[in-house]
Amino acid sequence: MQRGQSNRSQWMSELDDDRGVNTLFIPGTHDSGATHSIADLSGKCQSLSIKEQLKLGVRFFDLRLQLKNNKLVVVHSFVDQATDFEDVLTCMIDFLEDNPSEFLLVSFKEDNDPSGSDIDFTDKLEEMLKAESLVSRETDLPATVGEARGKLHVISRYKNSSIGVPAYEGWRDSTSFELGKMYIQDHYQVDSAEEKISDIKSAFQVA
Repeated sequence: MQRGQSNRSQWMSELDDDRGVNTLFIPGTHDSGATHSIADLSGKCQSLSIKEQLKLGVRFFDLRLQLKNNKLVVVHSFVDQATDFEDVLTCMIDFLEDNPSEFLLVSFKEDNDPSGSDIDFTDKLEEMLKAESLVSRETDLPATVGEARGKLHVISRYKNSSIGVPAYEGWRDSTSFELGKMYIQDHYQVDSAEEKISDIKSAFQVA
């Protein structure tokens, strides 16, 4: 973390177990793993790693993946982020083991067609997720914080998913919208920091 940034690894410990998950304002990041760009022109959305974001209190992650040579890697469109998904998943599971008061919402999207692979994206992703005991396979969000704690809850933004909250249909681009029990603010095409701050405040008022 950068100087002056606080450690919020256990902020959910302050929440009552019977608090409704749908009443929470959950901080998240857009294209959470996109820390690299091409010639500083395209591809980068974040300056902090997943591990640093977790420590700062981020609990919603937007992961874009591609199957390359039968391995899942983090990408942003055509820009390879030089990060294996296996490492990201391990980082998240380790965090939950160290901080069982917390829970994560993680959106998975196939951002590019497979390359050099003879297996299916969905099969590979779900094989890896199902191997982790702290990954919830439920197709709906838990009702309360107590039920959600200590788990990674999947938001499935990919075709033919069999686990996680289905979100392949209905996700809207660069705006705020409702999707099932979730109200999502994903306005990333902004002209200034002030505009984004206003969007955050508006979503907070909804919560």
